[in-house]
Amino acid sequence: TAMLHKILKEKEPEYLGVCFDVSRDTFRQKRFKEYKIQRPVMPDGLSGQIPLIKKVIFAYGISAVEKEGFEADDIIATLTKKALDQGFAVEIISSDKDMLQLIGDNVDVYSPYQDKGFTYNAQAVKERFGVGPKNIPDIIALMGDAVDNLPGVPGVGEKTAVELIQKFGSVENLLDNIDKVDKEKIKQSIIAHTD
Repeated sequence: TAMLHKILKEKEPEYLGVCFDVSRDTFRQKRFKEYKIQRPVMPDGLSGQIPLIKKVIFAYGISAVEKEGFEADDIIATLTKKALDQGFAVEIISSDKDMLQLIGDNVDVYSPYQDKGFTYNAQAVKERFGVGPKNIPDIIALMGDAVDNLPGVPGVGEKTAVELIQKFGSVENLLDNIDKVDKEKIKQSIIAHTD
């Protein structure tokens, strides 16, 4: 509620929607059974607050959007595309780095938890990660993501992932040019973990 008040006061949005996860059973688990498997179940104290949070949202006249089989992130991406198609500028409120891949013309991501909040645009993503927004999935694919239980390539951290994507432009191009990877140990690890 405090975050909602802050956004309404500071951002004064013309339109606002809140997206929720419905359950852990999404299409991602069907493709990768280990996806988010280590993440603990939402504590009862928090899960019991969700209906109250929704009451507050509805009291403000704000739409809540959720869909079985999809994460809130998927809904945010879909709504972002639809809003852009309608000519709207979009500001996503999230601290999830996965959202940074959506940044582009008329799309920013506001991370409310960094000090007093921080707005990422394409330039800010490039300054923070060394690559543009469209390459965030490439970086995550290489270095993995412990929060989502995505394994990545052993021996490849953020710094190496950024260097590889800066050099090759994408994971696909990296794999097509694997013989051009300078460090033999990294090259062999990528080959062994291509899947």
